[in-house]
Amino acid sequence: MKPLNFDNSPCTPTSSNCVIWAGPDLNCINLCRGDSITDVIEKLATELCTILDTLNINSYDLDCFNLVSCAPSTFTDLINFLILKVCELENIPVTPGVPPSNGCPTDCIVSVAPCFVSGSITTMNLTEYVLAIGEKICALIDANALQDIAIGDLEIRVTTLENTTPPSYTTPTFTLGCTIDTLLINTTQAIDTVLRVFINNVWCPYVSATGTAGCLLTAVGNQTVAPSDFSKVNPLAQMSVQYAGLWVAPALTICDTINNIWACIKDLRDGSVTVSALDTPTINMTVTGGPAYVVSGEVIPSAPSVANTSSVGLTVGAGPTYTLTADVVDTGWKDLEGFTYYGVDADIPQCRRIGNQIHFRGIVMLPLDNPAAPGFVVPLPTFNSYNGTAGCTTFSGLGGCQLNGNGSATINNNVSVIPLSVLDAVTLFDGYYYLPNIIGTRSINVDAVMGTTLTGVFTVLITSDKKLVISTLKDQEIPTTRLSSAAIGTSSLRFITSTIIAGDNIPNYIITSTIHNAPSGAAYNLSTDSTARTWPFSCDPGEETDIGGFSMRLDGLIAYVNPCTTDIKPHIVC
Repeated sequence: MKPLNFDNSPCTPTSSNCVIWAGPDLNCINLCRGDSITDVIEKLATELCTILDTLNINSYDLDCFNLVSCAPSTFTDLINFLILKVCELENIPVTPGVPPSNGCPTDCIVSVAPCFVSGSITTMNLTEYVLAIGEKICALIDANALQDIAIGDLEIRVTTLENTTPPSYTTPTFTLGCTIDTLLINTTQAIDTVLRVFINNVWCPYVSATGTAGCLLTAVGNQTVAPSDFSKVNPLAQMSVQYAGLWVAPALTICDTINNIWACIKDLRDGSVTVSALDTPTINMTVTGGPAYVVSGEVIPSAPSVANTSSVGLTVGAGPTYTLTADVVDTGWKDLEGFTYYGVDADIPQCRRIGNQIHFRGIVMLPLDNPAAPGFVVPLPTFNSYNGTAGCTTFSGLGGCQLNGNGSATINNNVSVIPLSVLDAVTLFDGYYYLPNIIGTRSINVDAVMGTTLTGVFTVLITSDKKLVISTLKDQEIPTTRLSSAAIGTSSLRFITSTIIAGDNIPNYIITSTIHNAPSGAAYNLSTDSTARTWPFSCDPGEETDIGGFSMRLDGLIAYVNPCTTDIKPHIVC
């Protein structure tokens, strides 16, 4: 429907949706105060249509009256017809004073219209049905009167609204207190512009950079330092106690977490950091440097205060700096024990620990018993000091060798030769280690003109309990279970073993008639030419008793310590 004032210039048409019902609640048509005029008119129109349908004569079934002609054509005719029928049923004369010609019982049962059906009940007593119809008609008439009043009131209101100038809408604006992307501070902006720029250019990038609220809450929940963890500054105090007022527990927000992170950073900065190194038997760990600060090129133990720094114009540099170095444990060369008879010019044989390896070097000169004073060792100020001593008896007194009947001699009277600066007394080697079949020599002065050298074959042995043993050929020729000594002297190595007898001629091995150079066609002569000089003493270096003054090398002998030992020695500092 076109509004009545649609073309009434200069009025502006107003939608009925913008006008509300200010009258009372009308429960009969479910109309409430505050509904829009559109809803009010719709409900009134609906109710009016219902009434018109009710008043429509065609809505009623009169077949039971067998009306061939003159059936009611209007709702008024229908009511009059029904009244007449009721009077007939009640035996009330249609014309006063004239009794009815026939009668009908008032309790006659008739079918009812659909609007009077209750559940499955489709019939009523005729009298009750007529009364119900009358009540319904009265209710409709009353409702119709109220609706007429309401419609009249609405028409007045709608007319008033149509004649009222509609309000104009202006988008709110406000002045920005900060810059939002391209919108500058202190400028006045429309609220929709601010909202669009903020969401698209600020909020969306912010969420992309920081993550969603769920992601942030997950990060908050990942706090790894608990309030009950102990402080680095004060190991006896928990973090929540040491930093009371700063520490937040439980941490529920990013703000709480940042507070706790600052507490942890402060704890790390203020806490004393100790960097230490743990040595192993084979590796020496060294830490240098530490909490030092550089001030004007000078290293000081701690940072000066800001006030002092600024007052003197000093610059605080970075610190601390730690340097961690690892060196293989190396004790350096140490003299072996049991060689006190060596003089200052005679280098004592040595050992050196590198990691868990013990290396040996030097010459072992076996102690010589003094022929002029048996039971006393001949001092060895230099290695050639023994040359002029006419004897080869092994010294077995204090500080000498322990002689073993199986053909070996143990240096240092059967006591360890490894100094404590290399290994602790209780630390042992993990086995026996050898230098087999080494040629040992004994230089002697035969007289004021001639000198010579005796030889022997020896095995140098370092035992697991750190004893240095020199074994002779006799030791090799004796079986593990010795039944007899008949085999002693049978090895071919005896050919290079200088077994001599005092007074016998000294052979010369380069004369052409010797065993090494038999004349052509001559019988093999086992004798040798002599030098016309005789041996000044007797000696059999195949026996442990006759090896005094013999020397042999230790170079190449290596022994090993158990890798799990905890024996750690000072190392050489380079």
